[in-house]
Amino acid sequence: NATYQNIGGIIDAWNNTDRQNLQDALASGSAVLSQMQSSQANVTSLVAASQSATGALQAAQASNQLQGVVAQELMKLNAQQAMMQQVQLQREAKDDADRDVQAKLRIQNKADWAQPQPAHQAVILTDGSN
Repeated sequence: NATYQNIGGIIDAWNNTDRQNLQDALASGSAVLSQMQSSQANVTSLVAASQSATGALQAAQASNQLQGVVAQELMKLNAQQAMMQQVQLQREAKDDADRDVQAKLRIQNKADWAQPQPAHQAVILTDGSN
């Protein structure tokens, strides 16, 4: 019985960790999506500044700013992908652990069935008319 309780605790811990990681990934994705409109407006503004720059220095500065924004957006995308991959890997690890637990339980159950069982005494019930 203690083994089954330990296994139940392990499975609960895996499920809680998996749920928390998925919530974190969704929150991260939501943050990226909520900033997308602002980022798009920033890129549009920088492109307009780059196209309307009059001097070489102004054009270079606008170009550098635009490249900086693109780099920031790529870092956000990489972070989001890394978070989702982490969730996927942790879910796969949990599934592997669940399969291991199930295999151990099957082995334990087979071992329990192989143990000699105490003899049962037959009980004869009568209705009292004899």
